[in-house]
Amino acid sequence: MIPTILVHAPLQKFLWTQIVAPHGITDLIHAHKHRLYGKLAQIYGISITAASGTQILPHGDHVLLVTLCLASCVHFRHDLVSFFPSVPYPTLCTGALLFPLVQQPDYFLAYMCLLHVPNHYRMAWKYVKEQRTAVSWLLVTMGIVSILGVDYASTCMAPIIGIVIGHILYEEKYIH
Repeated sequence: MIPTILVHAPLQKFLWTQIVAPHGITDLIHAHKHRLYGKLAQIYGISITAASGTQILPHGDHVLLVTLCLASCVHFRHDLVSFFPSVPYPTLCTGALLFPLVQQPDYFLAYMCLLHVPNHYRMAWKYVKEQRTAVSWLLVTMGIVSILGVDYASTCMAPIIGIVIGHILYEEKYIH
């Protein structure tokens, strides 16, 4: 079974659904600016389908979690390089930092809220600033969808992980 990050406490629930989850909408803004809707849909569609498909495999949960961890190391290295530009082997160092964080969900949530999400918006500002109204509406909409769906998340973790992997793949291929 895929572990879920517990979001029973009101503050954790708020941070996951209103701060962390909506930050991926910047992919949609980027796709709009660069006319990459098809590529965005393709990457997300394949990621969600593949992640869901792992559930029919023996040890599919492990395959999915290892894939998520590896993709996350690649994705979070941008944070490390932003704060420490001369760090050697940023992907490897990110992996070494990520492992203890995921063992403690509250620390991982703090990392996401205090470092990753703000850095993500800072890096995306060049294309987000032109669409402030659209971004605001998308953030509110995504926040509402997230808060309504959080109670059902534990029953569909594979597609949610697929969305996260899709976000990472789109960012790596078309943004960074």
